[in-house]
Amino acid sequence: MSLSMRRQLQLRRRVSDTTLRDLLCKLQPEGLRAVLHRAVKAARRRKALRPEGLPWGAVSMDGKGQALPAWDFRYVQRHVNDKTSTAYGLLRTVTSCLISAPGAPCIDVHPVMAWTNEMGTFQKAFGELVRHYGKLFKVVLYDAGAAGEENARAVLKAGKHYVFHLKDKRRHMFQTARWLCGRDAAPAARTEDVLSNAKVVVRELYLAAVRDSYKPKFCWRHTSTVLRVRSETYEHGVLTAREDRYFNTSLPCDALTPDQWLLLIRRHWRVENNCHWTFDAIFEEDDHPWIEMEPTGALAVLILRRVAYTLLTLFRSVTLRGWESRLMPWKNLLRWVYQTALLLEDEHLAGLRPRLDAYAGS
Repeated sequence: MSLSMRRQLQLRRRVSDTTLRDLLCKLQPEGLRAVLHRAVKAARRRKALRPEGLPWGAVSMDGKGQALPAWDFRYVQRHVNDKTSTAYGLLRTVTSCLISAPGAPCIDVHPVMAWTNEMGTFQKAFGELVRHYGKLFKVVLYDAGAAGEENARAVLKAGKHYVFHLKDKRRHMFQTARWLCGRDAAPAARTEDVLSNAKVVVRELYLAAVRDSYKPKFCWRHTSTVLRVRSETYEHGVLTAREDRYFNTSLPCDALTPDQWLLLIRRHWRVENNCHWTFDAIFEEDDHPWIEMEPTGALAVLILRRVAYTLLTLFRSVTLRGWESRLMPWKNLLRWVYQTALLLEDEHLAGLRPRLDAYAGS
């Protein structure tokens, strides 16, 4: 790093890799998560997290796993490869992404303990979200990994609403949603995305209100609306793929317009397409965990990557002015940060207003 950059980071001299590793292995995950919470709250005070396209905030949660050569039966669960009969560790976390805000920042990451799964972790992870960001969002979305009636009741008890993806065809709620949305009707909303000269993806939304006076036998009592999103892929005008996805929610049917409903469902995948894809393809998280044999250190690196992602995506989506700047590829952005660390001089900092209290308080 340049001397000016080291001054900004309050680093008097180069820190060895071994020292950094030892430090990360001693840090507690809760302390690092608090850094992420302070960064998100500072962004909220700067009004950088205002919802776009939706009347209120929405959070999408999803699980992610990272393979390691070690395990501790606390943060990392032991697994055995069926083909090779070799053991490996799996570090699992639940990512919470604010899909209503520009750039879809990651606002929390909660470890899945070795003795449980996503379904069993949901209520604790969601409770932490409400405790830290109670006024930031109104709706929580989750994939089929935590779509259970007990979890839905916990969301309502906290004063929020849920939108759950229904996947298991054996579940009564899935069968009920398919029956309610299976009637012949025109789609309530429709989008068409041209991916190339030859490929087009068409998505259609079907809505069905669940009336209190007549609810199907196996429908959750607090479900007010069920949705079906049909995705069709055309190549050279020929239908090549079709998929139906079903959702249930406690929100009434008229809480959003049909176009907003479809937008909300499409943004549900931001936790995958924005967050998890960036961790895998840009940060190369699976290939470079950096700390492998110490699970606590591996979790520390993982959380720090979420902090870096959130700061960078807010910088690209909110701070940078101009539409072209906000479409900057991730690799260009990381190269920019790298070159700044190498070349920053005092003359570049002249006249800039320091944000000494940016992460102070909550």
